[in-house]
Amino acid sequence: MLEVTYKGLAETVAGRALPAVSAEIMGDPGLAEEYRRRFVHPLRDRARVLIEEAIDQGLLRSDVDPDLLMDVVVGPSLYRPIVLGVPAPAASASAVFDLVINGAGDQ
Repeated sequence: MLEVTYKGLAETVAGRALPAVSAEIMGDPGLAEEYRRRFVHPLRDRARVLIEEAIDQGLLRSDVDPDLLMDVVVGPSLYRPIVLGVPAPAASASAVFDLVINGAGDQ
Protein backbone atom coordinates (compact mmCIF):
# COMPACT_ATOMS: atom_id res chain seq x y z
CA MET A 1 0.00 0.00 0.00
CA LEU A 2 2.83 2.39 0.85
CA GLU A 3 4.62 1.83 -2.45
CA VAL A 4 1.37 2.46 -4.30
CA THR A 5 0.99 5.77 -2.43
CA TYR A 6 4.53 6.89 -3.26
CA LYS A 7 4.22 5.72 -6.86
CA GLY A 8 0.88 7.48 -7.27
CA LEU A 9 2.31 10.73 -5.99
CA ALA A 10 5.37 10.50 -8.22
CA GLU A 11 3.89 9.13 -11.43
CA THR A 12 0.30 10.31 -11.81
CA VAL A 13 -1.23 13.61 -12.83
CA ALA A 14 -3.13 13.68 -9.52
CA GLY A 15 0.10 13.21 -7.60
CA ARG A 16 1.91 15.91 -9.54
CA ALA A 17 -1.03 18.26 -8.96
CA LEU A 18 -0.90 17.73 -5.20
CA PRO A 19 1.03 20.95 -4.43
CA ALA A 20 -1.60 23.04 -6.23
CA VAL A 21 -4.47 21.08 -4.66
CA SER A 22 -2.89 21.54 -1.24
CA ALA A 23 -2.77 25.29 -1.74
CA GLU A 24 -6.46 25.35 -2.68
CA ILE A 25 -7.41 23.18 0.28
CA MET A 26 -5.59 25.49 2.70
CA GLY A 27 -7.69 28.40 1.52
CA ASP A 28 -11.06 26.68 1.34
CA PRO A 29 -12.30 24.89 4.48
CA GLY A 30 -15.28 23.37 2.64
CA LEU A 31 -13.07 21.92 -0.07
CA ALA A 32 -10.65 20.66 2.59
CA GLU A 33 -13.41 18.80 4.42
CA GLU A 34 -14.76 17.29 1.20
CA TYR A 35 -11.25 16.19 0.15
CA ARG A 36 -10.66 14.58 3.52
CA ARG A 37 -14.08 12.88 3.51
CA ARG A 38 -13.75 11.46 0.00
CA PHE A 39 -10.04 10.63 -0.19
CA VAL A 40 -8.05 10.91 3.01
CA HIS A 41 -10.36 9.23 5.53
CA PRO A 42 -11.09 6.14 3.39
CA LEU A 43 -7.36 5.58 2.77
CA ARG A 44 -6.53 6.02 6.43
CA ASP A 45 -9.35 3.67 7.44
CA ARG A 46 -7.91 0.93 5.21
CA ALA A 47 -4.38 1.53 6.46
CA ARG A 48 -5.58 1.48 10.08
CA VAL A 49 -7.09 -1.98 9.54
CA LEU A 50 -3.77 -3.25 8.17
CA ILE A 51 -1.82 -1.75 11.06
CA GLU A 52 -4.22 -3.19 13.64
CA GLU A 53 -3.92 -6.62 12.00
CA ALA A 54 -0.13 -6.35 12.19
CA ILE A 55 -0.40 -5.44 15.88
CA ASP A 56 -2.73 -8.39 16.52
CA GLN A 57 -0.30 -10.73 14.74
CA GLY A 58 2.63 -9.47 16.81
CA LEU A 59 4.35 -7.90 13.81
CA LEU A 60 4.14 -4.46 15.42
CA ARG A 61 4.34 -3.51 19.08
CA SER A 62 1.03 -3.41 20.92
CA ASP A 63 1.58 0.22 21.95
CA VAL A 64 1.95 1.51 18.37
CA ASP A 65 -0.40 4.41 17.62
CA PRO A 66 -1.85 3.59 14.17
CA ASP A 67 -2.55 7.24 13.35
CA LEU A 68 0.94 8.38 14.26
CA LEU A 69 2.50 5.50 12.32
CA MET A 70 0.49 6.49 9.23
CA ASP A 71 1.58 10.11 9.59
CA VAL A 72 5.26 9.21 9.97
CA VAL A 73 5.33 6.73 7.09
CA VAL A 74 3.27 8.74 4.60
CA GLY A 75 4.61 12.17 5.61
CA PRO A 76 7.74 12.06 3.43
CA SER A 77 5.66 11.27 0.35
CA LEU A 78 3.83 14.57 0.89
CA TYR A 79 6.70 16.68 2.21
CA ARG A 80 8.92 16.11 -0.80
CA PRO A 81 6.49 17.28 -3.51
CA ILE A 82 4.75 19.99 -1.50
CA VAL A 83 7.64 21.55 0.42
CA LEU A 84 10.72 20.59 -1.60
CA GLY A 85 9.10 20.53 -5.03
CA VAL A 86 10.61 17.15 -5.92
CA PRO A 87 8.84 13.82 -6.42
CA ALA A 88 8.89 11.16 -3.75
CA PRO A 89 10.14 8.15 -5.73
CA ALA A 90 8.31 4.89 -5.18
CA ALA A 91 11.64 3.27 -4.29
CA SER A 92 11.87 5.50 -1.21
CA ALA A 93 8.73 3.90 0.24
CA SER A 94 10.69 0.82 1.27
CA ALA A 95 13.47 2.93 2.74
CA VAL A 96 11.02 5.02 4.78
CA PHE A 97 9.22 1.91 6.01
CA ASP A 98 12.52 0.26 6.98
CA LEU A 99 13.67 3.37 8.82
CA VAL A 100 10.42 3.67 10.75
CA ILE A 101 10.13 -0.01 11.63
CA ASN A 102 13.82 -0.73 12.30
CA GLY A 103 14.95 2.70 13.47
CA ALA A 104 18.00 4.72 12.64
CA GLY A 105 20.17 3.48 15.46
CA ASP A 106 23.26 1.35 15.10
CA GLN A 107 22.30 -2.28 15.52
